[in-house]
Amino acid sequence: MHRSRDNSAAVPVPRRPTSALLGALVCLVLAVAPAAHAQTLGWHKEIAAGANLFFGNTQQRLATLRTTIGHADSTFELTSEVRFAYGEASADTGRRFVNTRNWLVTGSYTDQPFAKFSTFMTGAVESSLQQAIFRRSSLGAGEMVSVVRDTNTDVRFSAGFLGEHTVPSTERTVTPDENFARWTGRVKVSQKMDNRLTLTHETFYQPRVQDLSTFTVASTSALVYQVSKAVGVQMSLIDNYDSGAVERGARSNNDGQMVFGVLGKF
Repeated sequence: MHRSRDNSAAVPVPRRPTSALLGALVCLVLAVAPAAHAQTLGWHKEIAAGANLFFGNTQQRLATLRTTIGHADSTFELTSEVRFAYGEASADTGRRFVNTRNWLVTGSYTDQPFAKFSTFMTGAVESSLQQAIFRRSSLGAGEMVSVVRDTNTDVRFSAGFLGEHTVPSTERTVTPDENFARWTGRVKVSQKMDNRLTLTHETFYQPRVQDLSTFTVASTSALVYQVSKAVGVQMSLIDNYDSGAVERGARSNNDGQMVFGVLGKF
């Protein structure tokens, strides 16, 4: 299959994830969270659409879409999610080109989700133009600890192990297809600030088993204002870092987006 990406000249400037400070702020907010035990059972569905637009000297536009469906009860929890993003920008010559195109499909199973400790399995398939990934698939398992889970606060940590297969998307790189194992660490926090405002943060850290200096970090932070029971407005910061992206032919190891949009819950 032919694989290509935009090869506009640029100097690679690797950067570390910028949302770590926001994650620390979320954890600080949780320290003063009230406690009121409750469990969310049954089916839950979400759909979120977002966009941003820059004009003037820099003309860019980006659209995102995310759908989530899951089911939870006292014995197990199933969750699946699909994400898609597409963006265009204008070069100095006025020519428009695609600078963002990525999709991600994930699925997970958690045994005894409301227990203090739970075992989980997870799988994912993704593609990313900006990180020069034609296809990346992974499958893993691990253990999760629920620190706080009540009406207003949800704090969970997990650690595990996964196998990954990555196919680079550019023909300019000499990097071959890769198969390797990764350790995984994830923190998920959600804090309900009041009846309408909710702050969430998730960071997923995956260092390679054979080389801890080779890693990925996927971080998402969101502030949601609930207009009604089913509809909310959302501001999201999405920050993905892959230490091997430039080696595969990407212009930067870091890929970040600030998106504003609408969230629906069913």
